[in-house]
Amino acid sequence: MSNSFDKSAILDSFLDEVTSYLPEIEANLDRLQQRPDDAETIEETYRRTHTIAGSAAMMDFYALALVA
Repeated sequence: MSNSFDKSAILDSFLDEVTSYLPEIEANLDRLQQRPDDAETIEETYRRTHTIAGSAAMMDFYALALVA
């Protein structure tokens, strides 16, 4: 069994996922400027960025994973 996979086959799904999370992350960051102690918003933002980081690492986009 090979450990490699065709990244191009799932690149569109990766981009769709990341693109769908960005507006929510941006809105959450705006919300946190007003209420920096909002635990629910912090947790939701963390989950989204953590998902992006994991997906980026899986796609070998290590710089993006590091930033996320």
